[in-house]
Amino acid sequence: MSKPRKQYSKLLLVFGILLCLGPFWGFLASLVQMIFTFHEMADIGTAQPEELAARIGYALTSGMIGLVAVPFGIGVLIYTFASARAVPPPIRDFTQQTSQ
Repeated sequence: MSKPRKQYSKLLLVFGILLCLGPFWGFLASLVQMIFTFHEMADIGTAQPEELAARIGYALTSGMIGLVAVPFGIGVLIYTFASARAVPPPIRDFTQQTSQ
């Protein structure tokens, strides 16, 4: 396998792993957004249900996006492993054939 192809495979592997960790990133983003929302509500003093529901819905959207990323990550990982196993046929050099 050539050097650029190995680097490309490593990059795809890392990208696939990050995509497969989508639910984790989504949960982390939701958690951070919820913390900011509750701190802001505490500073205001009163929590209006409509505003709280809108902010919680916004926070949970990142979790949903993380779940959507998982199939793409699995696809990238499958492609990476399949292409790493596929060995291209050797290139024959026809320019230096000996005549018999």
